[in-house]
Amino acid sequence: MRYGAKKDANHQAICTCLDQMKVGYWDLSDVGRGIPDLLVYCGGQYHPWEIKNPRTTYGRRGLNKNQKALEARTAPINIIRTIDEAIAFINLHRRPDDLGQRPVKVWRSEQDVLDYVAGLPAR
Repeated sequence: MRYGAKKDANHQAICTCLDQMKVGYWDLSDVGRGIPDLLVYCGGQYHPWEIKNPRTTYGRRGLNKNQKALEARTAPINIIRTIDEAIAFINLHRRPDDLGQRPVKVWRSEQDVLDYVAGLPAR
C-alpha cells in the first residue's frame, strides 16, 4: 500500500456518483504498482477503472507504464475522467437486475485483490 498517495481531484465525486447509482466498487487507489483506482461491479462483471483528471497534464497522458504493463497481462483498464463518463459506462453495462447489487466477492487483504487482478483473463 502506498502512503501519502494523491488521488485525482475528481476521484471522490466519481465514487459518490457510483454510491448514488447503487453500484458496487472496490477502491484500490492506495495500492499503487499499476493497479487501477477502482474495481467496479456492473453487469455481472468486474471492470477495472483508472480515474484520470482531464485538468492535469498527468491525467491527460492516460495510463502510466505500470498500468499499461498490467493491462497487457490482464484486461483492458477503463479510463474514466468525468461523472458523465462514469454514468454512461454504468448505463451501457448495467443489467436491469443489477439495481442495488453489491459485489459478491469479498477480499480480506491487499494480496487477495492482487491475486484476483492477476488472474483476470486477457482480452
